[in-house]
Amino acid sequence: MSDPNAPYPPHDPTQGYPPPAYPPPPPASPLPPRFEHPQAPPVPPAGSDPTWGGQPPYTYGQPEPEPYASWGRRVAATLLDTLILLPGYVVIVIGNVLVSDSIVKNPDGTASVTDGANLGLGLALAGIAGLATLIFSIWNQIFRQGRRGATLGKQMMGILVISEENARPIGAALTFVRSIVHFLDAISCYIGYLWPLWDPKKQTFADKIMKTAVLHLPDVRF
Repeated sequence: MSDPNAPYPPHDPTQGYPPPAYPPPPPASPLPPRFEHPQAPPVPPAGSDPTWGGQPPYTYGQPEPEPYASWGRRVAATLLDTLILLPGYVVIVIGNVLVSDSIVKNPDGTASVTDGANLGLGLALAGIAGLATLIFSIWNQIFRQGRRGATLGKQMMGILVISEENARPIGAALTFVRSIVHFLDAISCYIGYLWPLWDPKKQTFADKIMKTAVLHLPDVRF
């Protein structure tokens, strides 16, 4: 009879030791979810509105349209830039009126000064206001637009003039050249100024020559 305290179980020397008992294997992990390709948007019924479901049709890979500024918005910006200069024009007119009232034309064709004080005041007002208006206009139309991409009027309308090549303002020098090239828009019976009405990029002749784009970007800080 075998000893129950023996370290090993009894065995038959002719058959060897019994195989060891291993723990059961862990349960199999669930398979990962099957990958599925994204479903294409539903096709609207035949003969229905292409904006079926309240959403415009989407084309994969289609770029978003560029936010080109409309012709009306560009005209409004030009009018605002002109209104900004209105106080200077008013002072110039007042000065010219004073000068005109201070000079009387004689029957022999000569002119006589009737009020020297008004004459001097009128010349001073017209000269100072004219110089100030010119300097401000050059700063607004050339330097400010060249550096920031917008005059004060364009900023109020949320439009920006940039280069098509690097999407940045074109600088004061090229802005000055662009203002000269606008002459082509005028000598063509102003057709160049009307060209943005039907042009895909809403460009004038000067924009096409200078490779500039005028964008409507109301959220951009100028």
